[in-house]
Amino acid sequence: MDPAPSEEALQGDLIQYVKDRQAAGDTFTALVLTHHHRDHMGAALAMHQALGLPIHAHEKTAALVDFPVQHTLQDAEALDCDGPSWTGVFTPGHAAGHLCFLRGSDRALIAGDMVAGVGTILVDPEEGSMRGYLQSLERLRALDPSVLFPAHGFEMRPGVEHLDHYLMHRRMRAAAVLERVKAGDATPEDMVPHIYVGTPPSFFGLAARSVWAMLIMHQEDGAVVQQGERWVLA
Repeated sequence: MDPAPSEEALQGDLIQYVKDRQAAGDTFTALVLTHHHRDHMGAALAMHQALGLPIHAHEKTAALVDFPVQHTLQDAEALDCDGPSWTGVFTPGHAAGHLCFLRGSDRALIAGDMVAGVGTILVDPEEGSMRGYLQSLERLRALDPSVLFPAHGFEMRPGVEHLDHYLMHRRMRAAAVLERVKAGDATPEDMVPHIYVGTPPSFFGLAARSVWAMLIMHQEDGAVVQQGERWVLA
């Protein structure tokens, strides 16, 4: 799942690890991608070529990577593996083809970049959707996961509480963005220092992209309109 490293030496280490496991009797059937970002698939092609394992991903991810995907995964499709099955859950928002995977036996969830054990999740409007991201969080919450295994950081227990926190936090941010428009701020860059209080200025650029994504969501709701580079109340 998400063979990440782009560095040749680390790819070699990962390939050798799989070979050692295979020699010990373990079976590997596929390389599975949660989405197309480089830190989730940097070793996929090298491992495919070295090990002959097919790459599996959602069709929207397959359209965004620069190598062939041998099998496109559908929403609610179960992975072919020994033991308890993992079922794909289509969760667009952070990325167009994002998939999570739920284990039926104990409702553990491989969460990809829907949540993070360290840092935060960026929703960039040039390749994602804040509305889609929130809807995907709601969908995951409805699955009542027991634990979340994010791609970055440690496991998150209990799963539902962490999803509730993410939903509450994003809705709070969205409300704050609308309040800044009401206060007369016209651009994401104007809004960031008021909304992301205590955030180092080096992160303001990423924060502005998140504000932009929220403004688009408010525009879809008819609350704001864009006039050139400015955002105003509708």
